[in-house]
Amino acid sequence: MRWTGWILFVWLILSGTHSAMATLQVEGSLFWMTPDGDVAVGYHGVSGTRVDLDDDLGYDSAVTVAGGQVVVGDVHQVGLEVNRLSVSEEARVTRMIRFYDKIYPGSTLVESSLDMTLVKAFYRFSPGTSLARGGYMIGMQYVSAEVEASASGVGSARGDVESPMPFIGVYFLSYPLPFLGFQATACGSKWDLGDVSASYVDIQVRAEMEFVLGSFAGIGYRYVGVDVEDDDLPAEADVVLSGPVVYAGWEW
Repeated sequence: MRWTGWILFVWLILSGTHSAMATLQVEGSLFWMTPDGDVAVGYHGVSGTRVDLDDDLGYDSAVTVAGGQVVVGDVHQVGLEVNRLSVSEEARVTRMIRFYDKIYPGSTLVESSLDMTLVKAFYRFSPGTSLARGGYMIGMQYVSAEVEASASGVGSARGDVESPMPFIGVYFLSYPLPFLGFQATACGSKWDLGDVSASYVDIQVRAEMEFVLGSFAGIGYRYVGVDVEDDDLPAEADVVLSGPVVYAGWEW
């Protein structure tokens, strides 16, 4: 039985040969990260207090972000990626905080939540072979961030910022062995449109193994930085998400 298990394990690995001609790829991912940065939500032209996610609201623990991606094509690829973050904490603030139409005095116990949705649609030009291929990518990143705060005796308030952001980037993939591959992507943008100004950067490195029937799994590290300002409310969200990621999927 022991030898049978080893033979099966080796067969599962060696029978997975990466295809340079795959035309459909579907994957799911889990992203373990600790949100960092600050948010500010004003009201009727009055700026809100810039609130640090860690120091003021207590977001100091890693959370899991579930995501998914679908890519269609070979040399010319189009794809859609969705990631959603939802986290809540309770912390006693050490200073007065103005948030939307509420003022939370120092020493108030505040419950807060942060919800972010990231939707990326892209085109990727990726010529080459399974040994090495790479190129550029262009697309649109939609970001929606909603922050809510509440406290006994003060009440609750909620603010949100959202923005579509066009981006450009580069992509590289290499399979030095038939079952072992590495890939890296980097993209970003900075732009202004009306009352909204935004900047965005997304960097990811990954190592993966391919198994039977086009299945694959891997690990990596990802850094996502988003800074959105809306002068109309006014509101701002400057948030960094970074940490390890694991993923798995199939390609045909």
